[in-house]
Amino acid sequence: MYRLSIVYNNKVCNFPDLLNNRLKTIKDSINIRNKSYINGNETMIQYIIKDENIEKITEIKRIIKDYIAEEITDIILNKYQYFIMKKQLSSKDIYFPENDIKKIYNKTSKIINNGKYDGDLLYKSSKRPKILRSILNYLEDNNEINIEGFINFRLNFWVKLIENTVDKVIEDLIIEKELEEFINILKYFVDIQSPKIDTVNIIFMKNKKYLLYDKDMKIINNDFLKEIAKEMDENEMGYDDLLISSLITIAPENLILHIQDRGNDDIIKIICSIFNEKVEICYGCNICTVDNKINLIKED
Repeated sequence: MYRLSIVYNNKVCNFPDLLNNRLKTIKDSINIRNKSYINGNETMIQYIIKDENIEKITEIKRIIKDYIAEEITDIILNKYQYFIMKKQLSSKDIYFPENDIKKIYNKTSKIINNGKYDGDLLYKSSKRPKILRSILNYLEDNNEINIEGFINFRLNFWVKLIENTVDKVIEDLIIEKELEEFINILKYFVDIQSPKIDTVNIIFMKNKKYLLYDKDMKIINNDFLKEIAKEMDENEMGYDDLLISSLITIAPENLILHIQDRGNDDIIKIICSIFNEKVEICYGCNICTVDNKINLIKED
């Protein structure tokens, strides 16, 4: 008698229903049956072939193992992946509302399934064969497999990938929320003060610096901006910090961003978030090339 047993978490998947579809092609020609034993969240299912004298029994065993290995691989990637993410998230001493939990699950799955993590390419197409090969190798010497135990002891690389990705997604989410809170505070400061200048043209230079001009294309270099610049030197503020501080101080009615090739810079996104509908983006005009030699009227 040939017997192959699979132990799985019945809260994660329903293994018999999934596997029976694969076994239909051989069930009609051989006497194969299955029995299930349930113990809490754990279910054991046994696939049994009674007649060891069946012709080509070795080939039939191989086919059954192949089918089971294929099914376990799919279950691991499609069911247990979510289960591991959930365990990793519940181990954190942080409260996440339901919307954030969905974001974490979706983003983690997208990163893993798209094969991108920390700049490395980990293609799903390469993970699946690796997992399948591990299961087939295990079933060569064993007639029983506990899926959860197999994952923990034989697929540690995959578990670590999920756990590390969840951690990275959580870290990014926290940073994103902190930035959102910071931007809301800055928006409040802008809203409560009267505009000092109607229109500000911001020209982003190739050296990561910038120039501020009014609507008449006269350089903005007032005393309050000089004071901010002085504070930048004293507190080692960066150019982006100085720009944000300057704009909040000026609180212009309209902003025109001449961004050249800096459209994806974080500073552009932050300015747009703070000033919203007041922002106009310019992707190319004679002003945009000021650092390549443009004659503008300057005020001392």
